[in-house]
Amino acid sequence: AGKLARDAGAEVILLRVHHPPLNLIAHPDADFREKRLQASEAASAVLAGSAPEPIPPAPERDPMIGRVTDAALAHDEKLLVELLRQATDSLGWVDAIEGVYFGALREIGGMWRNNRVPSATEHFLTEIVRREICQAIAGLAPPSEGRVVILACPQDERHDVGLLSLSLLLRLRGVKVCYLGSDAPAEDLIDVLRGESIAAVCIGATLASSRASATRAARQIVAAKLDRAVFVGGPAFAHGEVDGFVPGIMLPSGLGAAADVIEDRIKKETK
Repeated sequence: AGKLARDAGAEVILLRVHHPPLNLIAHPDADFREKRLQASEAASAVLAGSAPEPIPPAPERDPMIGRVTDAALAHDEKLLVELLRQATDSLGWVDAIEGVYFGALREIGGMWRNNRVPSATEHFLTEIVRREICQAIAGLAPPSEGRVVILACPQDERHDVGLLSLSLLLRLRGVKVCYLGSDAPAEDLIDVLRGESIAAVCIGATLASSRASATRAARQIVAAKLDRAVFVGGPAFAHGEVDGFVPGIMLPSGLGAAADVIEDRIKKETK
């Protein structure tokens, strides 16, 4: 084909395709390996005759997260509790939970998913975090006034430490909370929501597989026409498309911001 094209006077450009595709393309004016470019970006730069902007480096890990993670890996309960309490004292509950507590949980969870640590290590850290949050909740006197917000995970969702943390942040704001925890069937939620003192329900889901059950629960609650605010949120909704419309108020991803949204709504309901 190349000879025929040349005989016809056409310019021939030969492209060599590597399989599998290379991640890097050499360029005389830029070190793409150091800049960690995708093949498509590097190719575009070669054709344009200039190097693209480098990918910004990942943010530095908070040293406190590293120390908490190391204590969890060593299964050192005494040190782990000390570090978590230091984080809480220096940062306050919102920043400590969002940054240090859950930063360490994400690191250990990632190690477990990559088969670098046993599930027992993740359980160890999770239960210490749960214990610290429950201890803080136990030290707070329940508000005597105001309407109640129900907090629950949808049916089959058993990861509730995030929702438990939200419960603490709401209580610190003076919001009355009824915490139902994990694996709550929609029918049971509806029964509880019939109470006159109830203002709202928050359905929190962690696993992507729980998006469907959380969505169904929200739809059933809205269909029951109970005139209660419905909040939906959690990591399950942070990534990927949600199948169909989710009725209710979608909470922001940050626990502090989510607590602010719920508190504002409950205050309006109480007036």
